[in-house]
Amino acid sequence: MPDVLVIDANQSIRNMLSAGLKGFGFSVMEVGSYAEAQKQLEAGEIPLVAIVDFLRNNDNAQGFVTLLRDTPAYQRIKVIIATVNSLSDEEQNALGVDAVMVKPVDLSQLVKAVFLFRGGTGKLR
Repeated sequence: MPDVLVIDANQSIRNMLSAGLKGFGFSVMEVGSYAEAQKQLEAGEIPLVAIVDFLRNNDNAQGFVTLLRDTPAYQRIKVIIATVNSLSDEEQNALGVDAVMVKPVDLSQLVKAVFLFRGGTGKLR
């Protein structure tokens, strides 16, 4: 089971996030679409944290986050939205996500969030 699932259509962003997280010892699985992510989840690859590329007016993005929140087997996954536009507190609460990070994502903040969401104890490298 991976610590983190990175979902982003942009390969460069996936590579950067994945490499940064792996550098801190997290196991990472990357996918380029919500459909690929859903297939991985259905295959039993359920991460502790999902970093979801989010476009506000994209029904697929909202549908995927809803799937995570409404499916009992996935409800424990902590969801971090990565977006080019910030979300209001109301939007974040309505989606039921755990954190929102505006692109370009600050890797140090992302690592801290994943560490805490994973139930981290001890110190980060």
